[in-house]
Amino acid sequence: MRYILASASPRRHELLKRILPDFEIMPADVDENISEDLPPEVYCVTLAESKASVILSAAKNIPTRRISVAVGEERPRDNAIFTQVNLPSSEAVTIAADTIVYKDGKYYGKPKDKKEAAEHLRTLRNASHKVYTGVAVASNGKIVSGYQKTAVIFGDFPDNAIDRYIAEQKPYDKAGAYGVQDIEEYCRVEYFGDYENVMGLPLGLTEELINKITK
Repeated sequence: MRYILASASPRRHELLKRILPDFEIMPADVDENISEDLPPEVYCVTLAESKASVILSAAKNIPTRRISVAVGEERPRDNAIFTQVNLPSSEAVTIAADTIVYKDGKYYGKPKDKKEAAEHLRTLRNASHKVYTGVAVASNGKIVSGYQKTAVIFGDFPDNAIDRYIAEQKPYDKAGAYGVQDIEEYCRVEYFGDYENVMGLPLGLTEELINKITK
């Protein structure tokens, strides 16, 4: 079976190797500027499905078709969303994910520069926020998808520590301007839920979706 990870993230590469030792890497280039009026679980799943669709089409050299996911009220993690869509038929199994940081009705994406990274972290300090990761797995004209949510609390994060973190870790490729695996040296962090989800790929959900699509 041919597996493709639609991500350039080293963190997702490392995580996926824990459950799937052999896969190809084919980053997906999609427009992430979708409506921020969407609920966070719909937002992240829609982007994950778009990435999976792009790579599935590329694997067959077929023009990409935009897809959408129908999601109702928030579901528990073990209630994965299943969507049957008209995708190109390919035996390759494509795995895609999108992680977002959400606080008080606002999304905190990848910062475009040092100033925005500092603004994100100052907003997140001394407060709780949610991290959502949407995961989509596609093969043979079908796609299964779901999401995981984790609550994260930052303690005090002084401005000088924020500046040092940004200078040393350069978190410009990370939603919310931080990676949970490297920020704990600079700021007290608590999390409630799936730690791997905050890193960018909830493995329990990912494995469940792979099993669904390969049955």
